[in-house]
Amino acid sequence: MLTFVNGLSAHSDIADALLKSVEPLGDVQTYCPDPVQFKYVVVSTKGIIFGLAAGMNQVAFRLNPLFRDDWPEVDLTFWARKAYVLARES
Repeated sequence: MLTFVNGLSAHSDIADALLKSVEPLGDVQTYCPDPVQFKYVVVSTKGIIFGLAAGMNQVAFRLNPLFRDDWPEVDLTFWARKAYVLARES
């Protein structure tokens, strides 16, 4: 995963949106290789990356294969919780 994101950047608003979405969660680690240069941001739990902020408008979560496309589209806190639970159960 870190090889994939190497060299990516993240707009500060996108990084802030990801970080805010994981605030209510428990054991979450955040990593940004260079915040001053607005590099990508990943969030993890138990050593499993479950969220990523990159580019001008990309927040991505690692989701269960049973993902349903009729769930909320823009609720980042909802998606963060789903990805967090999957990572904690892995």
